Parts: sequence; C-alpha cells; structure tokens
Amino acid sequence: MPPLTPLIKTDFENILKNYPLGEYKSHKHIDWALGNTVYLLKTTKLKYILKVCEQSGEDLLKFQIDVLNYLNKKGIPVAPVLKTKTKRNLIHYNGKPVLIQKFVSGKHPKKIDEELMKEITNLFGLMHKYLLRLKLKGKHTCLNHFKPSLDKVGTIPKINFRREEKDLIKQLKKLNQKYLRRCIIHSDLRDVNLLVENNKVQAIIDWDDAHEDYLAYDIGVFLLDPSVKNGRVDKKILKSFFKGYQKHVKLTDEEKKAVYYFIKARSLSTIAWCSRQIRVHKEHTARLKNIRLKMIKRYQVLNDFGVDNFLELF
Repeated sequence: MPPLTPLIKTDFENILKNYPLGEYKSHKHIDWALGNTVYLLKTTKLKYILKVCEQSGEDLLKFQIDVLNYLNKKGIPVAPVLKTKTKRNLIHYNGKPVLIQKFVSGKHPKKIDEELMKEITNLFGLMHKYLLRLKLKGKHTCLNHFKPSLDKVGTIPKINFRREEKDLIKQLKKLNQKYLRRCIIHSDLRDVNLLVENNKVQAIIDWDDAHEDYLAYDIGVFLLDPSVKNGRVDKKILKSFFKGYQKHVKLTDEEKKAVYYFIKARSLSTIAWCSRQIRVHKEHTARLKNIRLKMIKRYQVLNDFGVDNFLELF
C-alpha cells in the first residue's frame, strides 16, 4: 500500500532539524502499517521509526505517548517516543502530527510456543499490574461491548452473525460490572504487535488503539489466536497463561468469565471486519474469506466448549 503521506529526502531533513538524532542517510516506507504513515529512518547516528499520525487527534496522541513513557520507565519493553531539541514529543509537519520513536530490532513471531508464551504471560501480567496504577487525566474510554455493532453483517456462510452477537451481549450483561476492573489497555496485543528475538519480547508495538477499558478484554484479544489449536480449545496453553498472569494480577470470578466472553466477542468483531473489508477491497476477497472462515470455525469451537469448561482452566 502506498504511503498516505509521501515524504522525500528534503522532508526528512527538515523534520530532523528539530531533533538531536544526526543527519539523514536513508528511509524506507513500512507498508504493513495501514492506519498511519510509518517510515524506517536511518541517520548518521542510529535507526529510528518516524510516524506521520493520520487519524488520531493531538489529545489522544499525547495520552498514548504518556502511556508509552510510563511503561518504558517501568521496564516494560516498548518503543519510547523521542523528544525534540526543545523537549517536545510531537512536531507538526505540513499540518500533520509527526513523532519519532526508538527503533527496536526483532521479528513478529511466526508461532507462539510454550517458552515464548511464558515470556509473554509474565510481561502481560506485569504490564497490567502497572497500568492498573496509572491514573491519567483526560482518559479515552471505549466500553461498547454491551451494544450491537454497527457493521451490516447478517447471515454469512456457517454463522448467523446478528443472532450470535445478540446472545453474546445477553451473557455479557449478566456479568457484575462492579467486579470488572478497568485500566489503560493495548487492545490489539497479538503476534503482529510483538517484536521477538531469541524467544524474548523486545517490544510491544502499535499503541494506536490504547484506551481505558476492561483488563479482561485485553486478555481476551490476546488469547483469541492461541486459544484454539487443531480444531480444539488448547487447554494446556490457556492454563499456562492464567497461571503465569495471576502471579501479578489475580482475576476476579467475574473477570474469568468475562475473558471467555471477550474472546468470543473479539472473534465476532474480526468476522465483521473481514466482511467489511471484502466489500471495500474486492481484490483481496479470497484471502479475506479464508480468514473469516477460520475465525468462524474458531468461534464455533469456543462456543461449543462453553464458559463452565473454560472456568475449570483456572
């Protein structure tokens, strides 16, 4: 995908005048970053990540930067935002907010084995432990889990989306929200947002969707992919996750149930996303339908497993 904001050598040179990061050497557009325009930038000093923020307002960006800086100080591996010569986190270039982050080496894990899962689990628990303590002004909250989605998805092959969503919302509304803790969450923590080297997490990246929400939802998002393997719920990997996570954050009974329902909610939202993208990107129809079918099968496995069996994993 071409950059939303194309930049050339002169642009980078002008931006770098604001930073103590050396002189421009080269740049490369990172095309898998769809929401913003992201470049790998090389200078006479080091490599950096330069992001042109295409969608978020400045208030939200400052909020997300505060979260990153806080976690960085706590030792959680993130890519901190670097300050300008005048100690600012953001500049504006051609009317758009621009920030530069530390470059972190590593690759997205192709699979999450038992060793890597233990590493992620420990990190996840620590991250939530610290985020539960973080009190920021101007919180950005998103608690839409108890309302129907706006996606125009009816019956698609193998699933009646609206009926499943309606039933799931009924179950979510039965939860006692008094015992569902809220904190700042990543909200999209999965393999593509992890940089790993030698089975060690080097950085949790892409905090563009960070907001205040239920910590159980953050867990549900992450567990969607590893929770089902070969057409079955992977009890071993889930038990390992909950054992490690709860060394740092002990989940309430309502949160344990909520994790199960939020895994299902995330799978439904992914199914809806695929359906929406099929309408927009017809050239990717085959690939998107394949992803949607896999997600429907995963949802059905989780649905058949049931909340009672899920709670036995703790």
